[in-house]
Amino acid sequence: MLCNVAGVMHWGWVSEVTEADFDRLIGINLRGLYFLTQAALPSLLERKGVVVNMASAAGVKGQAYTSPYCISKAGVISFTKCLAVEYAKQGLRAVAVAPGGVNTGMAAETRLPEGADMQLFQKLMPLMAVAEPEEIAAAVAYLASPEARYVNGATLHIDGAQTAG
Repeated sequence: MLCNVAGVMHWGWVSEVTEADFDRLIGINLRGLYFLTQAALPSLLERKGVVVNMASAAGVKGQAYTSPYCISKAGVISFTKCLAVEYAKQGLRAVAVAPGGVNTGMAAETRLPEGADMQLFQKLMPLMAVAEPEEIAAAVAYLASPEARYVNGATLHIDGAQTAG
């Protein structure tokens, strides 16, 4: 199993995101995931393994003040589907998990940009409390298990109904 979970977030208005900020975020959230998967492919194919990619509710539904992050996570979801289709006949599975808010250090570091519209920010909030990391880990464990052998190319949303409406 390969579990791609590295990720960073950048908060800011589209007009204020620098090229360096954008490149760093895409490099970690998307480029790193892609090339780590590529490097692991021979072993994964030999073992008929599974790739679990950490996406985000942000990759499904647009969010204010996080456009580079949203772009990167939409790319993770798309890459997961591409990988699943390309290698399904060789026994490789690829799945994504798209959490909403999770009680992590990254969530604790949320800093809205100056002048942010709180009503737009509140649209990011799930209808329920944020998830705990263990809840996301349990879903990853299931997706990587033999019990999920028929789950391929899918994105599991664990977001307290954030993307449902």
